[in-house]
Amino acid sequence: MKKSASLFLFIFLAAAFFAGTINAQGKIGIIGKKFTKQEANVLFGKVVNSVKVNKRALQYAVGRAGDYIYFKIKNNRPFVLNEKRVSILDETDSVNPKERISSVTSRTPALPADDVVYVASKSTVADFLNNSKSDEVSIEMRSEVLSLTSDEITLEGILPCPPLCP
Repeated sequence: MKKSASLFLFIFLAAAFFAGTINAQGKIGIIGKKFTKQEANVLFGKVVNSVKVNKRALQYAVGRAGDYIYFKIKNNRPFVLNEKRVSILDETDSVNPKERISSVTSRTPALPADDVVYVASKSTVADFLNNSKSDEVSIEMRSEVLSLTSDEITLEGILPCPPLCP
C-alpha cells in the first residue's frame, strides 16, 4: 500500500512538473533559434527586404505580448503583433519616418486574418534582444522565411502562420 501511494505521488508530481513546463513555453513550444549572420545567409538565403525597428521599442512590445509574437513586413512597413493580430508597437517605433505604423491604441487587427505572418516565441525574441548590442533590429524577409538581425546575430526558425498558428 505504501509503495503504491509513493508511486502515485511520484507520478502526480512528475506530471505536474512537466505540465507546468509545457505551459510556460506556450501551446506549441519554443519557436526560433539564434544563428550568426553568416550562418543564416548560408542556411536561409539572402535578405530580400529589410525594415529597421528601434530595439527598445521592440523590447517594450515583447513585454506586451503573450507566449508568442508575430512579425510581418507589408508595403515596406514593419508589423509586430500579438495573438489577436493587434499591433503592439507604437507609431513612432520604426527607425525610418517613412515606415511609420498604426498606433498601438487601435484594438482592431493591424492585418487581415488571412495574411501570412511569422511567429516566434516571446522568450527567444527577448533572449535575442538581450544579447544584441545595437540600438536597431532589422526585420528581414528572405525568399521563404522571416528573420530578425542585430549586430552579427540572426534569429531564424520563425514559422509562418498559417499553417502553424498558436
